[in-house]
Amino acid sequence: MRIVTLALLMAMVGMVQAQAQTPQFAPAVRAAAMLRAAALTPSNAARLEPFGGAGAQAGSNRHEMGTTLMIAGGAAVLIGAIVGGGGGAALIVGGLAAGGYGYYLFQQK
Repeated sequence: MRIVTLALLMAMVGMVQAQAQTPQFAPAVRAAAMLRAAALTPSNAARLEPFGGAGAQAGSNRHEMGTTLMIAGGAAVLIGAIVGGGGGAALIVGGLAAGGYGYYLFQQK
């Protein structure tokens, strides 16, 4: 019950305009929001994808993720071999698992 009361109180306090939100900076904040919205909307040139569109891009992302996992897995194996002991063995096993999964993703079409 205390948590609900505290959450309601925090929500009410959060709705009140704070001193930092003065009308002096309102035009700058609106302009920044408009620029961000304009940057996020795709242009007509970006919509025209000559090389297959989203399907080709999804395969490329999987390929890149596989490459990244193989590199990270190899680094973990190398660090585990240098560290040695129980922690090194855990790094080697984790690196082999990450590298193996990365190889699997890399081979998918």
